[in-house]
Amino acid sequence: MNKILQNFEKNISYIANVKEELLPPATNEELDEAEKKLGVDFPQDFRELYLWHNGQKGHIFLFGEYRISPLEELLELNIIGRKSIQTDWLKVQDDAGIIKDCIANPKWIRFGDNGGNTILFLDFDPGMKGTVGQILESCDGDNECHYIGVKEFISDITNKITTGQIIWNNNAGGFCQIEEESEKNKFKWKITKEGIIGFIVLFPFIILQSVFVYTYRIIAKIISLFKTKPNA
Repeated sequence: MNKILQNFEKNISYIANVKEELLPPATNEELDEAEKKLGVDFPQDFRELYLWHNGQKGHIFLFGEYRISPLEELLELNIIGRKSIQTDWLKVQDDAGIIKDCIANPKWIRFGDNGGNTILFLDFDPGMKGTVGQILESCDGDNECHYIGVKEFISDITNKITTGQIIWNNNAGGFCQIEEESEKNKFKWKITKEGIIGFIVLFPFIILQSVFVYTYRIIAKIISLFKTKPNA
């Protein structure tokens, strides 16, 4: 996990103020205290994430489209969130899949967000096909799981950076996907290329047509002159 985090940090080192954005490491004692307050045991890769850096200040989004909360903020948000859960939100409609189908779960530990309405949760109460410690991406009640843990999450972001699937946007203060823009550019080039080829193929016919029309008009003009010439 340490190598994965070091590789990730290397690939974001060019971003302005990144060193100031990432907070100093948390301590094992701070992580132990957070576990006691939340009633969970953090997975080892999650602990290593916070022993690397205790989240970030939150000014920019370094983890793909997300920012990672510092432990103090993580505790505050989860304690407040648990107090706001209504009883009927806990009702599980289906637990056969990867994620339990319910509105809220006190064992979903919030640890990041995208600055909007999408939240990262560490899932300590997965469905029958899920994994304890899997990561949920939750947007307006719709939950998705793409990673079985933090290790896979960080590795995937690093891979997307190194392969150019996402690029840093200073104006947005985060990474942006370029697939959609690339497809637009490909479409534009396809149109341009096909247009050039079509013009080259049709150009001789256009010239011939123009010559034909011009010649026809001259002949028609001459004929009209003879027709209108008065008899001697």
